Amino acid sequence: MKTRLIIATYRSRLAKGHEMNGPYGMAPKAANMLKMKYDCDAERSAMRAAKTCSGKLSPPETRPGYKENFIQIYKTYLNLPQTARHASERWWKQLSMYGANPQMVFTHQMRTEKTKIIRNWGKQIHQQILIVRSQKYFLSNRMLTPPSPRFAFSSATETFSSQLT
Repeated sequence: MKTRLIIATYRSRLAKGHEMNGPYGMAPKAANMLKMKYDCDAERSAMRAAKTCSGKLSPPETRPGYKENFIQIYKTYLNLPQTARHASERWWKQLSMYGANPQMVFTHQMRTEKTKIIRNWGKQIHQQILIVRSQKYFLSNRMLTPPSPRFAFSSATETFSSQLT
């Protein structure tokens, strides 16, 4: 199954209230799910950051208006689509593992959490994921544009771009 279809399936299940919200039980049905939009600048920024293969967040001044997160995937036997799927599944499972809160509202506590991190999971309106392969691992870099400081968890479709270096 293609990665975009997998994410669309997850999001559809979430919108219908069929996804687990950590210890809180099932997530409520979506009332105002944001639609995700393609953003060329986010893609360029993600590619620039991913090509460094640093395994560190890029300086905020190099990505104005974007939040960033990344995952290092050491399963170098995967191909690029498999890597994109693996990264997406790891980001997605944050909700079922840790939960947001019963109201599914992003809070300051979630923003500052250090162990049960869920803040990277669903708070964006633009999102670009880039996969870059180094000799030791794949680096999946994700650029996000948050819609506002306070919002309900949601997005729509994710766009995946990949490039070998």
